[in-house]
Amino acid sequence: MNKENEVKEKGLETKPVQFYIDADLKKRLKTYCVVHDENMTSVLTKVLDTFLVSEGY
Repeated sequence: MNKENEVKEKGLETKPVQFYIDADLKKRLKTYCVVHDENMTSVLTKVLDTFLVSEGY
C-alpha cells in the first residue's frame, strides 16, 4: 500500500508544504525515488516522520 492510500484510509487531512533545498540534494532525492519507484512526497513524509518520532514528537 502506498503512503497516499494509507493517508486516505486513515482519514488524515493533508496540507501543502513548500520549502527550498539545494539542487544537488533534489537530484539525489529524485534519483532515489526513481530507483525505488516512490514519489518525493512519500519519501519526505517517511523521513520527517522517522526524525520527529526519534526526537520525541
